[in-house]
Amino acid sequence: MRRAPSKSAQLLLAHALVVALVAAPIGVFAWIVQRNHWQTAAEQRIQGVATSVASLASVKNALAAFPQTVDPASPIVGNLGETVEAIRVASGMDYIVVANPQGLRLTHPEAGNVGQRVSTDPTMPLRGEVFVGTEDGEVGRTFRVKVPVSEGNRVIGMVSAGLLESELVQQESRDVGNLAIAVGGALVVGFIAATASSYVIRRRIYGIEPTQVAPLVAELTSQRSAAEMLRANTHEFANRMHVIQGLLMQGRPDAAQQYIAQLPGAARGAPQDGEIMGEPLLDAVLAAKRALAREGGKRLELDPESDATGLTFTIGDDEVTVLSNLISNALEAGESVSVGVFGDDQELHIAVADDGPGVEPDLDVLRRGVSTKHGDRGVGLALVAQIVERRGGELRFGEGALGGAEFEVLLPGPAFRQRL
Repeated sequence: MRRAPSKSAQLLLAHALVVALVAAPIGVFAWIVQRNHWQTAAEQRIQGVATSVASLASVKNALAAFPQTVDPASPIVGNLGETVEAIRVASGMDYIVVANPQGLRLTHPEAGNVGQRVSTDPTMPLRGEVFVGTEDGEVGRTFRVKVPVSEGNRVIGMVSAGLLESELVQQESRDVGNLAIAVGGALVVGFIAATASSYVIRRRIYGIEPTQVAPLVAELTSQRSAAEMLRANTHEFANRMHVIQGLLMQGRPDAAQQYIAQLPGAARGAPQDGEIMGEPLLDAVLAAKRALAREGGKRLELDPESDATGLTFTIGDDEVTVLSNLISNALEAGESVSVGVFGDDQELHIAVADDGPGVEPDLDVLRRGVSTKHGDRGVGLALVAQIVERRGGELRFGEGALGGAEFEVLLPGPAFRQRL
């Protein structure tokens, strides 16, 4: 006769089932959202590159010079090819092609294809419409966007840009794998917590006499704090999954991957250059900014003495905003940027230096709308100054070790601010 499971085993299985029922649907939903949005993110990225190239004056001048035929030996074609190829490499595209109204290429990653007719149908962009889809071309099967190049109301050519479909599938697989690691880690932690609670309950309840119930109830009251901690962990896990879901719904799988890599249970190797161990939000900002720096051919390095592991207060929006804006300002000003982040139980110290032209002595860069750059700028440093003032911190700037400007911010933690 088959033995029925013991009460302790039944309790353990019940706890494990609850954890699985909470974590599994969230993980499946996040996976579905990711699959629905990865193509949208790729489309927006590719279309942005194609539209930017189509707006270049050098593209329009070259198309005006070769409306019917293309001379691959022409200096105009050669210079345009160098410009477009530099954009292709910087943007990570697998190809960018500029073609005239006859469908003849003025640029192509493979020089031998310049002057040849495009391999796919150019009808839509040449009549002023945008094409989005997957086609087989000279470089392989690519997910591409084709946009018209216009001069006034007249279409004078087209720009086509794309990414290999195989690379997009690989990226999607990596994102799904990281998501699976996060969900699996949560399940493991939940199962361990269920096992521990089952063990405690079995020792505290099973085998007691009725007269021992009242004293036991009093003892179990002391376990309430542990239960609250478990509920807090469950809430924290749900919040993390909501963050992942939000990033994926925004079409930002790379940001979701960076966030997942910082979570407990995710695959992590030895600390990489640019990490601040123990502060995932600061790590995420640095990782994102280093990726932008690489795309722009710039260098972003972290001071090897950086250490935020001594922080005893939670990093929030203020700290993330200050670090992000200071790095963005430095990357716009120079080609090389150094970042230092230090923390203890009283304050967070951020130092960002660049090799740019520095700050003009008579320019109030901390006032909103004031900037050394053209256009609608001058907001980032003003926002940093507002946060520092509200937090009771300190902001200093001057010439840094790299020869350009250096900004230093001290942000006190909540406990320290209460003593001010």
